[in-house]
Amino acid sequence: SLRLGEPRYAHSATALPGGKVLIAGGAYPLAGDKEGLRRSLELVDLAAGTVTRLDSGFAAVQHSATRVGDERVLLIGGSDSTAPELPSARHAAFGQTWLFELPDKVERLVDLPEPRYGHIVVDELRKIGAAPPAPGAPTKMVVIGGYGPEKTLAPHLYELQLP
Repeated sequence: SLRLGEPRYAHSATALPGGKVLIAGGAYPLAGDKEGLRRSLELVDLAAGTVTRLDSGFAAVQHSATRVGDERVLLIGGSDSTAPELPSARHAAFGQTWLFELPDKVERLVDLPEPRYGHIVVDELRKIGAAPPAPGAPTKMVVIGGYGPEKTLAPHLYELQLP
């Protein structure tokens, strides 16, 4: 059986071509009711039966992972806690955006103007069968809902310049 290198929960899993799956973020239990954040990505290759750990600065739970084209995944926002309440002194919302690209590139992009977690992201009006954006082309993403500093957030359209 195939096992992840690090146990985690509240992470994302994104299917990629060739039977690969990107596992990002997540938490792990510590003593008492505390938890730590995973600071790695794992690329699972179902066809080869392997799991490759990718060190990165990305660490979050309740973030979004959106496939952009065939070989890239955009990671947006998140929190440092799986607790359901609004951000407080106990935990924070993040505005980070990261781009993963096969086979093993991880890059931090600009931060969102409004940090958020518990949201979803969709590629703006992407038509089925449309070609993915060319590298360097602006990509429009609609970030829907979620929580931000002390409030629930409305949908927002972000135009990101992807490398």
